[in-house]
Parts: sequence; C-alpha cells; structure tokens
Amino acid sequence: MNDLKNETSHSVLAMLFNRAKQTAQLMCGLPDYDAYVAHVKMKHPDQAVPSYERFFRERQEARYGRGMSRCC
Repeated sequence: MNDLKNETSHSVLAMLFNRAKQTAQLMCGLPDYDAYVAHVKMKHPDQAVPSYERFFRERQEARYGRGMSRCC
C-alpha cells in the first residue's frame, strides 16, 4: 500500500515538474517540440514531422523575423 502511495506521489510530482518546465520554456520563447510532434501526427498525418533543428529555426524566424529587418 505504501509503495503505491509513493509511486502515485512520484508520478504527480513528475507531472507537475514537467508542466512547470514547459511553462518556463514557453515564457522564454522555447516552444514544446514534443507537443508539436504529437499535433502533427494527429492532425496532419500526411505531413512529415520536421527535425528539432528545423522546428526550432522556424519558431525563431516566426518570433524574430528573418535577418535584420527591424529598424532598432
């Protein structure tokens, strides 16, 4: 009984840690690649899933633009 309680407590803490980590990454502008992969596989099964590097580069370009296009 005690082992089950410890295992449940551990899984709850792991879930809370993962959610906190995901929230912190989103606040810093780092999108969740795993959530994106799950979305693509579920909603767009005919499309290839991009590599993490390509995904990250596209997210950076979407956030900051390409090159030095800003005036300041």
